[in-house]
Amino acid sequence: MRIVFYHELPAAVGMGIRDVLNGVAPSSGGMGRIWVAVELAKLGQEVYVFHRAQSGPKIESILGINAIQVTSDDDFVERLKNLDGVDCVVVNYMEDLPALVNKLSSIHTRKILWAGCNPPFEWCDLLDQTRLHRMVCVSNVCREPYRLHRNFRWVDYIH
Repeated sequence: MRIVFYHELPAAVGMGIRDVLNGVAPSSGGMGRIWVAVELAKLGQEVYVFHRAQSGPKIESILGINAIQVTSDDDFVERLKNLDGVDCVVVNYMEDLPALVNKLSSIHTRKILWAGCNPPFEWCDLLDQTRLHRMVCVSNVCREPYRLHRNFRWVDYIH
């Protein structure tokens, strides 16, 4: 499978994605989710991580993943359009998610939001099977508040 992760948060000033993955740079829980990409690469999947860490090479291979630096959400979407055969795109919970998923609606592949804890209830509206296909919460407890939404069947949890 060819799987793409998008991590929109920049690393600490002067740090690159390699620093984060090597444990040298401080990172958020969102950046920690990129470790899933590393584990998938270890299992033989073709994994790309598009990131906003502004230090280091623009394109590099790290721990079996293809790391590609982008400057913005628009840059990410344009580069994604040029990558053939993508089976799945995973995006993190982010402030301007609705705008990003609207841009991603032109990308014809599975799109998953790794939502973490307590994303806005109205984000379930994005689970229209065009903009987003699944939303993943960290636990069933975090998932349950969305049970009242008509798109609840597409809300999952990781453990």
